[in-house]
Amino acid sequence: MKEEEKQYWSMEEIISITETVQEKEIEYNGKHLKLHWCELTEAEEPKVILPSDDLPEEDKTKMYVDMAAERVKAMISKADGREPTNITIDIKEWTKIPTTLRYSIQNNVLGAGTNFQNG
Repeated sequence: MKEEEKQYWSMEEIISITETVQEKEIEYNGKHLKLHWCELTEAEEPKVILPSDDLPEEDKTKMYVDMAAERVKAMISKADGREPTNITIDIKEWTKIPTTLRYSIQNNVLGAGTNFQNG
């Protein structure tokens, strides 16, 4: 059995991920929605205040959910700036999107980056 050869990222490829618009299509209630986003550099990350350990778990969880939403909105907005004709989610209307769909969008966008996928 032949062992698969490992491939390694170059620094240029890693850096280019923050400039690449990534895309994915998700299904919601029988229809499809196209998403696009860009990975963020540290300077582009939304500024956050970490919750205090003294806060109740419920409050900490809400703060982490809000932080994730801000990050996803920044990632989508960055892609919107690079491909303005491909906008499918209006960030100004984010709070009007059904919660289950918002969570699905967040999970897909944030989960995609962990595998270094690109569009």
